[in-house]
Amino acid sequence: MPQISLKNQLKLRFSTVLWFILFCLFLLSVPSVKAWTPWLLAAVIGSAFVMAALLYGLFCLIRKTIWNLGEYLWTTTLLVFILTSVVGLPVYYLNYVSTATPVTVPQVTLTNGQKTVVFQGMMHIGSESFYKSVVYDLESALSSGYKLYYEGIRPGTPASDKWFKDILAGGKDLSGNYRSLATLCGLKFQLDYFPLVMSDQIKHPERHLVADISTETMQNEYNRLIKSDADFSKAMEQSLKKSQAPEDLGTIEEFVKWQQTGNKNQRLVSGIVCRGFMTRALHNASNKDQPLNRVILDFRNRNLADYIHNDKSSKIYVTYGSAHIKGVLAELQRHDPKWNIKSVKWSRVIAAPEELTGEL
Repeated sequence: MPQISLKNQLKLRFSTVLWFILFCLFLLSVPSVKAWTPWLLAAVIGSAFVMAALLYGLFCLIRKTIWNLGEYLWTTTLLVFILTSVVGLPVYYLNYVSTATPVTVPQVTLTNGQKTVVFQGMMHIGSESFYKSVVYDLESALSSGYKLYYEGIRPGTPASDKWFKDILAGGKDLSGNYRSLATLCGLKFQLDYFPLVMSDQIKHPERHLVADISTETMQNEYNRLIKSDADFSKAMEQSLKKSQAPEDLGTIEEFVKWQQTGNKNQRLVSGIVCRGFMTRALHNASNKDQPLNRVILDFRNRNLADYIHNDKSSKIYVTYGSAHIKGVLAELQRHDPKWNIKSVKWSRVIAAPEELTGEL
């Protein structure tokens, strides 16, 4: 029996391990590829045959060798494994991202010795379990004598409402945008859960307050900055030219319609992909360079801090976007340096929906 050189032995072992890894990746990827549509897997395999014919044909032309069916099928199989993995494995990666690096929001308890403010950080869309826990905390706070503060920009004049819609929602309905994204990601929209405390608001309106500004007030502040601050005016002009509003989700409308008519597996995979991309986007987001933050964050932070400072209630429970917490604390400390953080706890916002079954 002829002896195989050490070099060839190593090449054989390496290629065997490589083929085994590619085969395992292929098996892992097939379910996620088929979940979109069986035609996608067929398209991947068809593409592999075409690409293999081109690559192997070019190889034969360069090497001046004749066409070998076995080598062509070997090349095709290799490309099937690679292309299927490229298409399918990102779903597993995005699922890992949303699971291993969760998006969290804080619940911060603030005090100056006389007042206690519980600031529950919020997001416009999140998991059902998160919103249920927030509603439970709200009910508990009401029974403990807290006054509830809510975020919610109020309508102003028709002109200011249109300005707000154009500047922040790209001319679309902001709530509708959030609902579309929530549907796509398999999540919920926060406003669908606050009606659970509406019965108490009807009975005791003095215990509830929408501590926010109107679109007219916001537009007036925006116009003031445009006129008085050349840097802000220039930054806004550049921002509006180079990109759409960050909350404009109109581009996903058709995809949402497709997803709603899709089967269970298609909705499952699209939800995983959406939550993964959303998790990455939120972790990588930076609000420091957004000129409009001087209006939608800084100005509203001052307004909320004034509400808290002037309120005679000694216990206040605030549900507001997490991005407001640091700014509101800084504004409160302008009123009274004694304001400080007493405690912080964190909650997970984005999670896959649970569907549990059992036996009766």
